[in-house]
Amino acid sequence: MANNTGFSFISLLEDINNINDIDTIIDEISYAIYHKIALRIGVSTIYINHVALHQALLIYSKDVYGFARTKKEIAKHIEDNNILDSIMYNIKYSAGFMLETDKPHINKKIAYLCYHLSCLKPFSASKMDANFYQDVEQMDYIENHFNEVIIYFIIIIILSSGKSNLNISDENKKHLIHSLRYRKLNRSSLELVFENIIPKYKLY
Repeated sequence: MANNTGFSFISLLEDINNINDIDTIIDEISYAIYHKIALRIGVSTIYINHVALHQALLIYSKDVYGFARTKKEIAKHIEDNNILDSIMYNIKYSAGFMLETDKPHINKKIAYLCYHLSCLKPFSASKMDANFYQDVEQMDYIENHFNEVIIYFIIIIILSSGKSNLNISDENKKHLIHSLRYRKLNRSSLELVFENIIPKYKLY
């Protein structure tokens, strides 16, 4: 496993245009989640389904950056920007891309990442730390909602990379975790959730 304490979760929002890079990223995610999150909330052993995480990152990257990738490839063969724009205009309204832009907004990136991680559920806690002083109810909550708790912390870490302090109340935190776990929010719904948070933070 990669031993990279310098891994930045915000890099998950970037385009993974080389499939061979995903395994390295997964190793870095695994190490970072364990040392930056799990140990701090009383989880001594975590299980990460590499197949599910690989699929989530691959689909996320395709959904968010598919249009930009296509434009980049076509631009290699067309020098006239007017012709390129005309072609991309036609593609935009006929090819069925999830995001029809080559500059996706931060809230869309986070919503799509959150969506695929919540659907495929790659994270689970296999052992809680008995020496960690938490009440039983709290430990049960973390164990039963571990995938969603990890998603929440990943998003918080990403948003905290901005220039403003991030402050989400405990009530809103539990509401988001509950929604990810039980309400099966779609991409558009998640976009609306994060639109209420993200405009305050400069991650561009």
